[in-house]
Amino acid sequence: MSEVYVNGEAPFPEERLRQIARLIFSAEAPQTLFQLSVSIVNDAEMQHYNWMYRGLRKATDVLSFVSGRMSLPPDSELSASERGRYASLVLCDILIDIKQLDRQRGKNTLESEFISVYVHGLLHLTGYDHIRSADAKKMKEKEEHYLKVIQGDN
Repeated sequence: MSEVYVNGEAPFPEERLRQIARLIFSAEAPQTLFQLSVSIVNDAEMQHYNWMYRGLRKATDVLSFVSGRMSLPPDSELSASERGRYASLVLCDILIDIKQLDRQRGKNTLESEFISVYVHGLLHLTGYDHIRSADAKKMKEKEEHYLKVIQGDN
């Protein structure tokens, strides 16, 4: 089972973040075990990371990073059946700028805006991108699908 660690205060219970991540990871990358760190940051921190990794001197709502991808070690704490189920371990991070979300949310609640960008970030970690228009369309469809599923869970 993938693990999610949260740094900072999310606008809803952390367990909800874990549920959403597991939903997307299990559907989009079922043979991959994810270890995800979610950090809720402020504008200055986000601007720093956006400059460092993307060369942009501005805040953004969400950044996603895959830090490492590796085979599962034979001495991992997983059971034998779990080790057989997963082909690899992916270490990853999502940074979310809570102040940027508050500015851009419009009529959305902060929680719904947070979930929307979180889903976007999770999809990046599973291989989706939006650089080309065809890829952007696929990613948008997946975002809309998962947001409908998640809203149905409330």
